[in-house]
Amino acid sequence: MHHIAEALAVRALKVLMRDAELIAWQRDELLPRAGFGHLDAAREYALIQARHQLAAVDSNAGFLRHERGASKAEVLAYLQRFSLRTEREARKMYAFLTAPLSSSYILTYHVGGKLVDALFAARGQPAHWFARLLTEPVTPNQVRAWTQAGTRSELP
Repeated sequence: MHHIAEALAVRALKVLMRDAELIAWQRDELLPRAGFGHLDAAREYALIQARHQLAAVDSNAGFLRHERGASKAEVLAYLQRFSLRTEREARKMYAFLTAPLSSSYILTYHVGGKLVDALFAARGQPAHWFARLLTEPVTPNQVRAWTQAGTRSELP
C-alpha cells in the first residue's frame, strides 16, 4: 500500500490541475517563493514530464546493484547514461539506492506510479479514483482488479 500512497503524492497536482493551471501556479507562486522566479515555468514543467518517462531507470539501477551485483562504477555509468544525470547527481542516487533503510524504497515511486497510472488510463475519471484511493484501504491487488475491470467495462 505504501507504493500506492507515494504514487498518489507524486500525481496529486496533475490530477487536481490542468497543465496550463499547473504551469501558471508554478510561474506565479511556487518558483518565485523558492527563489527560482527566473526560470521558465513551462520549460521546467516540460522537463519534469520528460523525466517522468525515465522513472524506471532508478529501479533498474537498484536491480543492477542488488540483484546482478554490478559495481558502483557500472551503476553510476548506467544512471548517467539512461537517467541523464550528472556524475554528482548519479552519486547521490547511488547513495540512496545503497542505503540500508532506503534501498528498496525507490521501487515505490516507479511500481506504484505504473499501478495508479494504469488505473487512471483504464477507468478514466482520475479525480474520482484519486479520492477513492485516498479514502479507502486498498491493496495493490485491488487496484489491479479495478484496472482490469475497467478494461472490460465492468464496475467494481
